[in-house]
Amino acid sequence: MASEHAFSPRVRRILQALCDRLFDPGRDDRTSPGDIGLAEMMSHGMSETPGMTRLGLSLLLTVLNWAPVLFLGRFQRFIRLSVEHQTRFVDKVLHHPLRPVRLAMTALFLMASVYYWEHPQVLAEIGYDGLDLLPADGDDAIHP
Repeated sequence: MASEHAFSPRVRRILQALCDRLFDPGRDDRTSPGDIGLAEMMSHGMSETPGMTRLGLSLLLTVLNWAPVLFLGRFQRFIRLSVEHQTRFVDKVLHHPLRPVRLAMTALFLMASVYYWEHPQVLAEIGYDGLDLLPADGDDAIHP
């Protein structure tokens, strides 16, 4: 039987900090990833993912946590950087000239987007009622 979470608390903290910078960090008009517990949702949702995939993602997140040494010249982990430096780091990785470097952050962003944009609170903020997400049969449907 799989654990309730795919990632350890340490890795979830890294994931949450990265998600907070990936989704419009300066916007006050939209729910932040931290408000909905995006890292917890992702970790729980991926608990049934094969072990090697979870290990690979954990390793990627750990490398990204220490990568500010290379990208910013700062000997600090990502989760310890100021919001300004975290945002600058994410921007540098997303616009790096080497495709594999960009791909790592882009893949993380795409994966997080699936969880973020399907959250009911976020859907409501953009004016989508989410009715297409309900089951087709009437047994599990929510009735107003």
